[in-house]
Amino acid sequence: MREKLKYHRLFKKYGNPRDNDTFSLLRSRCKKLIAEDYYVFVSSVESSLEHDIKNFWRFVNSKKDTNAIPQTMTYGNLVSSDQRGICELFSRYFGSVFDSSGVTADGETNGIPYKLDPVYLQPGTRDYKVNIPTLPQCVNREIGVTANICDEDVAPSGTIPEFNTLLVYRLGNYQHIGVVSITVYCH
Repeated sequence: MREKLKYHRLFKKYGNPRDNDTFSLLRSRCKKLIAEDYYVFVSSVESSLEHDIKNFWRFVNSKKDTNAIPQTMTYGNLVSSDQRGICELFSRYFGSVFDSSGVTADGETNGIPYKLDPVYLQPGTRDYKVNIPTLPQCVNREIGVTANICDEDVAPSGTIPEFNTLLVYRLGNYQHIGVVSITVYCH
């Protein structure tokens, strides 16, 4: 693995095709070894189930108690300790850097932005229709809208079939609260 990383760095630094060939060969070997080790691991777990089922359940139960959400989160001068607020802070932080989970209509985001109140996606519902209101602040009309959708596990997808409608499709385990942050851009 280290050698593979070494040749990858060399190729990126110098652009030598031989380094890339060596990296490709080492990468394929690593993938093969990982697949073989995974097969051996799964086989050993399956065979140990017959003899020591308590060990398996201890492992499963130990994984249930872990939570990837921090107790409190700080972003700038904002602090939150509830799941909704933490999700909103994550959305604000990553929304400024990485916007692929956002959905854009009309593609124009160079107008005056108006951030709407967050919409909370309740647990147990996979698909949502979110109405985007017409803003009285947009005297010369709305020219664009973006929506950042935050869920606890897998980022949901969304589409805007009409300017004032956002359809959210939750993926993964949708048993937690999700947050949609919508920004409307005025001309």
